[in-house]
Amino acid sequence: MLSIQEIINDEDPNKSIGDILDDLHSKGPVDNKLVEKLTYYKEFHAEEFTEHEENIISTLGLFYKNKFPSNLYSFILGTIGNQFKKNYGEYLTPVQASIRDAVEEKQFISISAPTSAGKSFSIKEYISTLDGDAVIIVPSRALIAEYVENLKGYFAQDKDVMISTFVDYVYTNRNLRRIFVLTPERAKDLTFFSKKLNIKLFFFDEAQVSEEQERGIIFDVTVRRVQKIFPTAKLIFAHPFVD
Repeated sequence: MLSIQEIINDEDPNKSIGDILDDLHSKGPVDNKLVEKLTYYKEFHAEEFTEHEENIISTLGLFYKNKFPSNLYSFILGTIGNQFKKNYGEYLTPVQASIRDAVEEKQFISISAPTSAGKSFSIKEYISTLDGDAVIIVPSRALIAEYVENLKGYFAQDKDVMISTFVDYVYTNRNLRRIFVLTPERAKDLTFFSKKLNIKLFFFDEAQVSEEQERGIIFDVTVRRVQKIFPTAKLIFAHPFVD
């Protein structure tokens, strides 16, 4: 990889940015170093970077940022984003769309992708289309708070959705869809309400915890329990890149 000084002194930044764009197009954004190099070119060669910016955005799959392409390359890639919008009602990146496709078609899904790839957004958007209840299982109470805040913002206009951090069955006079955000320890309480709840999906975020000794055992028991009690529910596991 070029050093920052070499990038600053690059005599033909247009060609260098074009080469990076070719790599992104053929391989995808699998190498963080390529994206890092683009950042330096944007900082130190802003004029040349601007000439390629629209194509870079399209190549990265950020279709929602370029809804009105001005060249053929971006237009062709943009049709992919428009198809995602037609299929799912949202502009999704290729990673998010592949997650949605898998969730639509399969009962058991394992998603391995880096942080900020859009895993949680894709699942949240899918949950919004469900006609039943959903359970999100995270390894810590700190993540529960983060999820609840995010979900409340997403479903702020939907008064038929109830978000809870404990398993209960209240407000039975209303036809509510329930989203439970739980730790594996709290998930055992689902057993008591299994006949009343209509759980269609379990989303296990940070599933790499299964590799840990003590917490991994609890995680494993939780997965086996919910699969036995809710045999038709989808089970989705999300984790960063692991072996």
